[in-house]
Amino acid sequence: MEDNNKKRLLEITGMETAKFEKMTEILLKKQSAISRLDTDTIQALVSEELAGMNEIRALEKERAGILQTFSLKGEELADPASVERKLGKEYSRKFLELHSKFRAVFANVRRLNDMCQVLLLHSLAFIKQNIRILTDDGKRRLIDKRA
Repeated sequence: MEDNNKKRLLEITGMETAKFEKMTEILLKKQSAISRLDTDTIQALVSEELAGMNEIRALEKERAGILQTFSLKGEELADPASVERKLGKEYSRKFLELHSKFRAVFANVRRLNDMCQVLLLHSLAFIKQNIRILTDDGKRRLIDKRA
């Protein structure tokens, strides 16, 4: 059973990494769509992003449960000796390689997500300024009453 948990831990970590790599692609497309103010594409990408995050949450929950069976806590994952003591030499090497890649991909997703947030804030400011200009600081209406 313990070996099955170790194998599943490796599998889940790889799957999470792949999901975050997919999230990277989504966020890059989202950046582009935001810069073009392409709301239809943004909406579709946000839906795809939310679905991906739900899948990642499920994997993360399972991974956390398996790590708990080995009494491995978050801070210990950065300590190769601690991981080796709890997973054994063979699995710890494979896990640490996967976990390192996972951390790098996750950090990139966080960076891209932060950039998307900044772009969205700038886009919103741009839209607000255009509305202000078009309405002469609210003195004119954008929609004619006859419409």
